[in-house]
Amino acid sequence: MKEYKPRSLEDLLNDEDAIQQMLVQDLIPMGEPVFIYGDAGELKSAVVLNLCLNIQAGKSISDLATKKERILWIALEGDKDISARVIAHTKEYGSDEEYNIWFEDKLTFTFGNKEDETALSKVVKHNQIRVVVLDCLTFSADGDISTGNTSGIVTKQMRRMSDELNITFIVIAHT
Repeated sequence: MKEYKPRSLEDLLNDEDAIQQMLVQDLIPMGEPVFIYGDAGELKSAVVLNLCLNIQAGKSISDLATKKERILWIALEGDKDISARVIAHTKEYGSDEEYNIWFEDKLTFTFGNKEDETALSKVVKHNQIRVVVLDCLTFSADGDISTGNTSGIVTKQMRRMSDELNITFIVIAHT
């Protein structure tokens, strides 16, 4: 018989191993799968790109501290609008001596596809990536994401890859 051993909130707060490291203070935890979703045209990609440009430089976001990390952005919708947004960000906030963010529009990725997962894992390990952004879920899932089978594949693979690769996996999705 399975036995559960609940922990008190006090026990949890005193356990340093249980305290989550944050990528963006009070907003995005390190090493966790994250969905950013909204309707088309709500500037999800622009908001996440702004977050990533600040994270890769270790700059705060609206007074929230960030952890400086290397980022891979998989642009499944294409990368045509990214350069204009990076130029605008640079004009507003200044440029960095070294960028720690890479954009990939040739890499395909479909949840549940072992070959795609292996290719992504190699890129992440080789470049010491700690944050992977997948833009967007529509182009990375076979089937209807609202069904139990497809959504289960996506969430389980995001969790597994986050754990195995020690990455924060951010997926941009349409509602």
